Amino acid sequence: MQYLKDEVKDKILKAAVLEFKENGYMDCSIRKIAERAHITSGNIYRYFSNKEALFDAIVAPVYGEFMEYILNIKSELKSCSYMKKAEVLEYIQKINNTFPRLFEEYGNELKILLNKSKGSKYSNVKEELIEVIDDLLKENIAKEYLEAEDSITYVLASTLVEGMCIILKQYEDTEKIKVVFDKFIVIYSLGINESLSKK
Repeated sequence: MQYLKDEVKDKILKAAVLEFKENGYMDCSIRKIAERAHITSGNIYRYFSNKEALFDAIVAPVYGEFMEYILNIKSELKSCSYMKKAEVLEYIQKINNTFPRLFEEYGNELKILLNKSKGSKYSNVKEELIEVIDDLLKENIAKEYLEAEDSITYVLASTLVEGMCIILKQYEDTEKIKVVFDKFIVIYSLGINESLSKK
């Protein structure tokens, strides 16, 4: 009997992942998930109290790892008084490297978290990452190279995060994602290097 319960729950989760990936949190409904899973909506409510609980079951594990990673970077940044340009770029590479690693383990769940969580309690996850990168650039590059009122670091941070999210949207293969991410980060870093070398 437990085997059948686990099988139904697994069926619900698989259908929900596909539904959230295609339509996002806001445009998804328990009814649509039930149709995709070929079960009744009432059957879903035996396992999950509502759409939010179902979404949470899908994205909470990747969100937990993602946020642990972000908090570690924030902590490391607080302990540094100043970084050389090369060290800043190393941190950007470090951030870049975590996406393929998380994608390898969570795939669709990461795509949902970063690109399809609008309207859920996870909808600020991209903004949190942008803030970390913005702080990194502001504290370690902007002081030396930019005017205090410049918002260019936020623009650079947003570009990096949005670029990574677009890559995740476009590709399914982990190896391809790694290759494209590496190319993207090289071009991104070259742009920063080029700009800073003119100062």
